[in-house]
Amino acid sequence: MYTLRGLEQIHAAACFAIEAHARQRRKYTDEAYIVHPMRVARILSEFTNDSGILCAAWLHDVVED
Repeated sequence: MYTLRGLEQIHAAACFAIEAHARQRRKYTDEAYIVHPMRVARILSEFTNDSGILCAAWLHDVVED
């Protein structure tokens, strides 16, 4: 179960990642880049409800940019 604080953190991480990747597209598929972190977060959410891990999933490619 998520705490309210945990949900707020996940929401903030998702919003930050969406903004960071707003104008990026995948080179070969032209897919919006944010789809990858979103999928990673969704997959991890099936295994854990640790908000820190889910925030990391959303943000893991932001560092590279």
